[in-house]
Amino acid sequence: MDLTLRDATVVDLPRILDIVLSALPGDPFYCYLWANREEFPNDHRGYWLQRLQADIFNPSYSFVVAELGGERVGPIAFGIWERKGNDGMAGLRRGRREGGEAWNFYRTSFQNLLSTRPRPDAPPARLSACDATLSAVTQQFDVGWPSRFQLELICTHRDYQRRGAGSTILQWGLHEAGRDGVPATVAASPMGEKLYVKYGFEYIREWVVRAEDDDEEVRFQTMVYRSR
Repeated sequence: MDLTLRDATVVDLPRILDIVLSALPGDPFYCYLWANREEFPNDHRGYWLQRLQADIFNPSYSFVVAELGGERVGPIAFGIWERKGNDGMAGLRRGRREGGEAWNFYRTSFQNLLSTRPRPDAPPARLSACDATLSAVTQQFDVGWPSRFQLELICTHRDYQRRGAGSTILQWGLHEAGRDGVPATVAASPMGEKLYVKYGFEYIREWVVRAEDDDEEVRFQTMVYRSR
């Protein structure tokens, strides 16, 4: 498949949102956390749109989309990588990104949305349990690999899955990590775990998210790729 990668722009947001809502229902972590999404579809779409807008302008993020050569369908997949650390290369990457006032505006809007409006598309107890677990994950990564290229999310539209788009975005990130001389890390959902193993990620530990008095739980792995 003839794929090209480029930086995402706000013009891509409607298509990127379609990719999210097409791809993620196949992931157990997503289904566990956003259990009420079908009952509150507009709230769910609104949350993701606000988040993606903020992510595009985040100066610490590399937000890339994959497109098919010769077709006019727009992006078929995207990936979000965050450059962590205070080393010189991390500073250079953040300096090349144009965030500024747009980043501050969307970040503030997103934070206000989360703090002032209940999230009907997700059970509050599950959100709290997830936040606590991911905070512990961040601490683990910060202690072990303070300078790193962290994969936040890879999504491929369901009509184009298993055709190499996710692998292309993953390899791009691993190449960038290698250029900086830092490892790559990921909190791997069950849907993406096999892909990360295929490209050389190593297991760190398994995590369990389970809210109090909840009959369900979800498990995921933290993983690291050590740049060659």
